[in-house]
Amino acid sequence: HMMIGGTHTPAHFPERKAPWVAVVMSSERRHRGTLALYQEMGLLDGRVATYDDSSEHESVTEDVVLPALAELGVDVVESFTSTIPQGPEVELAARAEIYAEAIEDEDIDTLIIVQSQLAFGIAHMRENGFEGTILAVDTGETVNTIGGFDERPPSLYDGVYAPMGVSRAEAWDLPASQACYDILRDAEGIDVVFPADVPDGDPNWAGGLSAPCQYLTIFEAAADPAGGDLNPDTFLAGVEAIGEIELANVAFASLGPDKYDANDSLRIGRFDPDEGEEGSLVPISDLQAVD
Repeated sequence: HMMIGGTHTPAHFPERKAPWVAVVMSSERRHRGTLALYQEMGLLDGRVATYDDSSEHESVTEDVVLPALAELGVDVVESFTSTIPQGPEVELAARAEIYAEAIEDEDIDTLIIVQSQLAFGIAHMRENGFEGTILAVDTGETVNTIGGFDERPPSLYDGVYAPMGVSRAEAWDLPASQACYDILRDAEGIDVVFPADVPDGDPNWAGGLSAPCQYLTIFEAAADPAGGDLNPDTFLAGVEAIGEIELANVAFASLGPDKYDANDSLRIGRFDPDEGEEGSLVPISDLQAVD
């Protein structure tokens, strides 16, 4: 068997029993890459603490975040881990209030939140008076869409930093994306248009095509060298020989020995409550390929 898709996590990837290739950047590599970008931008200066707003993410902090910070030479003053499982926000808020007092006592400048109920973790700290820098290390999509599900004012999240990838406009303009859409245009005569320009009630073809095109591109690149002898071993050998590869909706991608997650694209965004109707992340660094 062979698998293409999903997201590699420190808990699940080692348990695989067959070649598993992902397009999405692994959570471990994203955490490390994000922290390195924060360091380059001078956002890890001062007294730093980490905060898990759910006990299930304690291992991520211990196994990935803290070692990465140590490699960057960042001295972590304290690591706070909630023992409250995902559930009632009132319990999370009560625990956050206790941590906020400790954070104030420790004179923390920068708080790194390891995502679980990320939005609530950010909101609770701000509501309890923390005015320092807040950095998210997981995907910024939760921060980017915060106005859509949190009734709190977007201004509460002003200045929160989070990792980002390509914008929709950048993804649309990529040659690999247009080559993907051309398949449907040529085969069915369907006018695939930019997602924001899709008329109400019409299908968003571009949104649904990118993942299948990504998977098929990777499969073809890995399987072709095997010819008629395709099996898990020859498929894996093909994956490890790919190197850089162009994929729909992905600015930078590569596969190789011991690297089975293709997307290398990363940048840092900062939440602006005045961006759009409900606020969103705004890129503050160039998009780049990370190791």
